[in-house]
Amino acid sequence: MLADFENDIAAGVFAPASPVWAGVFARAESLATAHAAATLCRSLDTLHVALALEIGATEFCTPDQRQAVMAKAAGLVVVP
Repeated sequence: MLADFENDIAAGVFAPASPVWAGVFARAESLATAHAAATLCRSLDTLHVALALEIGATEFCTPDQRQAVMAKAAGLVVVP
């Protein structure tokens, strides 16, 4: 399985991200301030949404309903 993933990276299917973590944490703080009370989204879920935004994602996949609501509120398209 790991070899398949490494092959996908080599083929350009996945690209490693190098986020600026200070920006991710600042974005997570802003998301929490704006949306945590309404979504009841917890810290790690909020951090995942913030990371997606910081690396330029436009779509977000999650089975977590609270996280999906926050991702939508943050402007991401939530995909099944």
